[in-house]
Amino acid sequence: MKSFFLFIAWVLVWLALESTVLSNFPTANVRIDMVFLAVVATGFYFEFKDGLFYVLIAGIATDAVSYAPFGICTASYVLAFSAIRLAASTIYVQSVSARFVWTSIISSLTLWGKATLLSLALNNLNSLHFTLWNFLQQSLFNGLLAIFVIPLFHWYITLSWEKIFKSKGLVLK
Repeated sequence: MKSFFLFIAWVLVWLALESTVLSNFPTANVRIDMVFLAVVATGFYFEFKDGLFYVLIAGIATDAVSYAPFGICTASYVLAFSAIRLAASTIYVQSVSARFVWTSIISSLTLWGKATLLSLALNNLNSLHFTLWNFLQQSLFNGLLAIFVIPLFHWYITLSWEKIFKSKGLVLK
């Protein structure tokens, strides 16, 4: 239960930062998406039944602040989470290269899925055109961030009061 509250805090803090201060960082077309990386990390560290609830919460929260039609972000997060869980037995998450490659692949899949859903919902192909020119940059950037963020998220989600406030003891020689 404590991991749920930590997950909610992660999502809310990063959504607030991504929609304000970090909205055009590092560029207008490539942006930090820590909520997506939390979904990817959830796919690596949680079983399907447990992680799906977390992913749905992240998707609904992201849809609440997104200007896209409601449900697009939730569907893309469920797509990313499901793809990782399908390949989870073959992924060695401790490997830096595996985190980079798999996050880049899942990011590409998710960006194309989101663009397709958005094009269908709006009956306009502009989002597919935009994705065609920007998905590679965003996917590689997400993969690069995943090298550092996935272990950080795993450490964060396993925090407990005992780990934070436990006395380390005094070591005398």
